[in-house]
Amino acid sequence: MSPTTQSAPPGSGQNGTASPGLEAEAEQAARNYYDAAENGDWKYTYRHLYYLDKGRYTFDEWVTANEGAGTASSTFQIDSVHAVDTDLGAPAVEVGLTIYTANGGTVTRITRFYLIDGLWEHVLTDEERALFDKYV
Repeated sequence: MSPTTQSAPPGSGQNGTASPGLEAEAEQAARNYYDAAENGDWKYTYRHLYYLDKGRYTFDEWVTANEGAGTASSTFQIDSVHAVDTDLGAPAVEVGLTIYTANGGTVTRITRFYLIDGLWEHVLTDEERALFDKYV
């Protein structure tokens, strides 16, 4: 076994790519996350936010940013979930979303979730950070 595979978390492939079996688990985790977002459950979404993004936003800033962005007034539809390679050595997926906003608009976005210590965490993209930064 190569050192990379040995150092990767259980259930992951070489270079930290999520195995196909983990895609279904990741999809459920993303559904849970976006259901919480639609319901304004900021404690849940913050708990499942990648630690570096938690370093960027305090919990109160996270709430303010999501309220300002109208997150709880939006509907999130998961269109796809695909395993991707990471530099972290952790399983990761890209989640394709269609977001239906309260004003009738539609936005498509790719987000990422990494499996860190048994918890699927949402890793904000530059696009998401730019959106939230407008409100904090």
